[in-house]
Amino acid sequence: MDCEESRIASVTEFMTSDKLQNLCYPYSLFSTMQFDADEWYIWELTPLFGRVESEPILVNGPLGSIAYISCLRTLDGSRMCGHCLGRIQTGAEQKRTLTVYELLSENEDNWDVLYFDESFTSKMRWQFPLGYAFCEDDILPSATTYFLRTFPRSAFESVLRSIEEMTPYSCANPFLHRFDPQYYAFRPDPHAERMERIKIDVAAIPFA
Repeated sequence: MDCEESRIASVTEFMTSDKLQNLCYPYSLFSTMQFDADEWYIWELTPLFGRVESEPILVNGPLGSIAYISCLRTLDGSRMCGHCLGRIQTGAEQKRTLTVYELLSENEDNWDVLYFDESFTSKMRWQFPLGYAFCEDDILPSATTYFLRTFPRSAFESVLRSIEEMTPYSCANPFLHRFDPQYYAFRPDPHAERMERIKIDVAAIPFA
């Protein structure tokens, strides 16, 4: 796989194309990924989809998680940003690895935690967690593979670094600038309590 082949695409085309994202992965990763993510959850979803370990969102690797979060919209149209908490082992004999992201809406009204299974060559597009819509127009990345100790502070810089490390692009959604290095966000009690209950097996790399 040659990530250079994706240079001809616009950022929005890249962010909405599983094929172009997959070109950026080393063969050692791509060769282990499964096909047809949408076939897994046609009639079996519950209202907890995406928010419990037993019903993760299926995506195509770490770029798939970034793109999926970047396409999410709350019902009032707010965009979402996210950072990676790390990975957990779950399922029979702990053989399934899930990636966990914390999210915040740009209007700061919506905090969330979503679980992703990144072991597919395509991402789910027809299912999304309760309370969200999906938009693929004018998409710029708004999630990072790094862990932010003071999330969402420095979100723009960390998203930019994630994209630069994995793709030929250098971009991040401009709305992330509002969460500058001096920014402070107060997690509401229900979300803070949920965060305390999450057990991470392998922590994401902190953003310095």
